[in-house]
Amino acid sequence: MKRSLIYGVIAAAIAAAIGIYLYMLPQAGASGSGFDTFNGKVVSGALDQQVYTGLSVLSDEGCTVDQRTGLSNCTSQLKAGSGIISFNYEHDMMEKPCLSLGDKVDLQVTEGGAAVVRRIYWAGGGA
Repeated sequence: MKRSLIYGVIAAAIAAAIGIYLYMLPQAGASGSGFDTFNGKVVSGALDQQVYTGLSVLSDEGCTVDQRTGLSNCTSQLKAGSGIISFNYEHDMMEKPCLSLGDKVDLQVTEGGAAVVRRIYWAGGGA
C-alpha cells in the first residue's frame, strides 16, 4: 500500500472523529442551548427566592406524557446542602431528555415557587 493512501485514510478517520465530536456537543448540554433549561416549580423544600448552584440530581420520577400536549411531566429530587428539593417540570422528550442521576444543575427560585433549572453537567442519562 502506498504511503500517501495510508495518510489519506488516517486523515479521513481523524476528520470523521472530529465531525462526530462537533455534532455531539449540542446534544451534551452545551451552555446556552435549550437542551439544558427546564421551567417548572419547586413542590417541596421551603426555599427563598435565590439561586442555588451545583446541585446534584438524585432522581427523576413520575414522567408521564400528557396526551393533549405531548409534554412529559416529571419530578426531580435535587440535593441541596443537607436537604432535598423536589422540582416539577414539563418538557418535550424529543427536544431534551429528562434530568437524570448524576446531572449537575443550577436552580433559580422566583416568586411563588416558580423555578428554572439549568443543567450544567449532563451525565448522559435521561429518557
